[in-house]
Amino acid sequence: GSNKHGNLQGFQMNRVFLGTNHKPLPILFNRPICTNNRVPKKQPSWETQYRIMKQLGKHFPNEVVRVDVYGGGTEVYFSEFTYTTAGCGRKFQPMVVDGLLYGLMKGEIDAGMVTPEYIEDMLSDESWVMLSLKDDDGRDDGNGSNRTMVSSTSHPSPVDLCMKFEEYGERKKRKEELFEKCIRHLRKVRKYPLRCIVSEKNGTKVHSFGVGGPTMEGASNEDACVTKLAGMNGKAYSTLDALS
Repeated sequence: GSNKHGNLQGFQMNRVFLGTNHKPLPILFNRPICTNNRVPKKQPSWETQYRIMKQLGKHFPNEVVRVDVYGGGTEVYFSEFTYTTAGCGRKFQPMVVDGLLYGLMKGEIDAGMVTPEYIEDMLSDESWVMLSLKDDDGRDDGNGSNRTMVSSTSHPSPVDLCMKFEEYGERKKRKEELFEKCIRHLRKVRKYPLRCIVSEKNGTKVHSFGVGGPTMEGASNEDACVTKLAGMNGKAYSTLDALS
């Protein structure tokens, strides 16, 4: 039937993901986030919906199932079970969400530890950093060494970082090669609390390193990676705005 959105169906509308604590999560899937990440008013049936989900979920151990219900006001209406959201043809952003669902399905992650706080921490993680060095601009920092421009992005998982890295390739095969190269380099530094990968010449020259000690107070993870890179190379770097 018709509603305030016209004749649009649910999969055609913007959406916002909420944790079980009704807090918004920075997740994209198929559709844009609602304007200004506006949180829908918590409906009186929210807790009932959650209780129903938990009960139904017990019937699907080691499976990832989307349970669709509708609940405005106090009533809750069951719609369907969905086992392959969007026919498995779409990806969550960030990709770490797909990794979480896969880990739960394969029993690699204990469902009991996946609390709202766990998910919020996972999504806000910025311990995988990509530094992209630009060609030397020839400027001198006053100490006899040229400055190189560097831009940076931080990511919640190595897969999310390497999906950014593969953008240096134009063709599918080249993108796949860059992705695999990125993953190989990040595996070398995964034991560190902060992992940094450096790309030069559009991904043709790559190296990685870890940062294990405390960073300067107030410094971001990206700043910490740039600082260590400068110390390793004995070279000054000028930071650009973060990569878009």
